[in-house]
Amino acid sequence: MCVCSLRYPSCNAQAPNCHLWPVRLYNIFPHYLINGTDFELYEYIALLVQYIALLVQYIALLVQYIALLVQYIALLVQYIALLVKYIAVLVQYIALLVQYPLFLSDIKET
Repeated sequence: MCVCSLRYPSCNAQAPNCHLWPVRLYNIFPHYLINGTDFELYEYIALLVQYIALLVQYIALLVQYIALLVQYIALLVQYIALLVKYIAVLVQYIALLVQYPLFLSDIKET
């Protein structure tokens, strides 16, 4: 009589010939209901889904970073435009400072 159990060493010799061996094995190890290759495939698919989720998060962060970078560049352009205007006003002021004494000297001569 074969009881097909891992507890009985006398049955181990007959176990490969016992038709109940897979059923008992699946009862003891239910995670083997999916055979090794499919189970590994499901594990790889699960890892792939996790990696894709991380990649999507990374891309979202990258898009936010690029948006912030574009805003920074826009602010930098505005700052440069204001700096150019300030320099133009400064040049006009210096020109007036130079012209005013010349104007006064012309008045004194006449």
